[in-house]
Amino acid sequence: MRYINHIGEKWFGEGKKITVVAPVETVLGGAVSHFYQRYDVGFDQPRGVLVHQCGKGDVGRGQGIMLDLDFASTGLPQEVSTDNLCKWLEGAHARIEEAFQKSLSEELLSALKGEEVP
Repeated sequence: MRYINHIGEKWFGEGKKITVVAPVETVLGGAVSHFYQRYDVGFDQPRGVLVHQCGKGDVGRGQGIMLDLDFASTGLPQEVSTDNLCKWLEGAHARIEEAFQKSLSEELLSALKGEEVP
């Protein structure tokens, strides 16, 4: 299961409205033009690995942040058989949704929901 999100340039930089961006600009004193980071996080329920990838740069629609979230089974084929595939997919989707929401600031989440942002 995979979700790829493009987050426009206005959400990163001085205001740090996206929480997946490392604070290297302030630590190193230079401007970051591109970055890429990846985390693999294992889970028992559903059995699998969440791959959380994030990068800054030209992501096909201009400068922005690419947030790529994947969840893959690490179990045996019978663990994700046709009998329990829906349950596994629901669990994988829940893990991806949780990672997405925790990766973004409250302000950005509100804006994506169409709510007014100060």
